[in-house]
Amino acid sequence: MPRRMLLILFVCICASSLYAQDLTGLEIHGYVTQGFLFSSNNNYLTMESSGGSAQWTDGVVSVSDSLTDKLRVGIQLHMYQLGQLGSSYVQVDWASADYRFNDYFGVRAGKVKTVLGLFNDSQDVDAAFLWILLPQGAYPIDNRSVFLAHLGGEVYGFVPLGSRSGKLRYSGYAGGQP
Repeated sequence: MPRRMLLILFVCICASSLYAQDLTGLEIHGYVTQGFLFSSNNNYLTMESSGGSAQWTDGVVSVSDSLTDKLRVGIQLHMYQLGQLGSSYVQVDWASADYRFNDYFGVRAGKVKTVLGLFNDSQDVDAAFLWILLPQGAYPIDNRSVFLAHLGGEVYGFVPLGSRSGKLRYSGYAGGQP
């Protein structure tokens, strides 16, 4: 715990100088969060949350590069610990290459993020990071790594529905979960 608190203190001290950097197409982003859980009458998610618990740590670093106008590669490293769930080890969330043929069709290959409801669609975006836990019946936090990505590929894109109707987004994937 002291090592984790030192990391959090370091990030807080340096937060005013930490910005997303664009190094000629290379983008490096990340965040570190420390959460606190309190429940009135029960212990929640393997923690002593009835007395309050600060055993919720989450951190991400992602690096991506646009090799050409149509080809982008990237990797995201992630660490989380929520009580006894997760670990303090850094894991590869996803690592993929993305080739976009045009505005309507693209492909991704590698360890690709699998969109499942709010998992990986809005929950994993650091600018829109949810500071709450989603309903555990639909989005169990202990299965996050299982739902996160698959080894294989994905096709994706948009189908225009007319000038007044917008676009229809589609995606389909094939592969297996590690």
